[in-house]
Amino acid sequence: AASDVYKRQRFDVAIFDSFNNQAPCIAGSIDATVTNPTKQVLATTVGDADGSPYDDECHVFFRTDQVGTHQIDVKFRDVPVPGGPFFPKLFRGTKGVADVKSRARLIALAIRR
Repeated sequence: AASDVYKRQRFDVAIFDSFNNQAPCIAGSIDATVTNPTKQVLATTVGDADGSPYDDECHVFFRTDQVGTHQIDVKFRDVPVPGGPFFPKLFRGTKGVADVKSRARLIALAIRR
C-alpha cells in the first residue's frame, strides 16, 4: 500500500588502492544519486566508515516506497566509479523492502592524495 513506510536502505562503497588493499572511505569524496523504478531521484545521505577495523566503507542511505530495480550512480572525487551505475533490485519481504548490500570498487586511478 502507498502508506507503507520502508526502512532505510544502504549501499556500501569500498575503496581499494593499486595493491588491492582496502582504504578507509571519506563521505565527502563520494557523490551518489539513487533513482527509483519510476525514474524519480531519491534523497540520499552518505556516511563515513565508522572507524572500526571491520568497516572501512562509506554508506549511501536512502528510502524508497517502490519495489523493483533502482539505479545508483556513484562518483568518487567527481570520477564515475568503475562498474557503475549499479542496479540493485528491491523486493517486498515480510518486513517491507529487503536491504541492499552492494559494493562499488574504486580503482587506483581514482585515488589521488
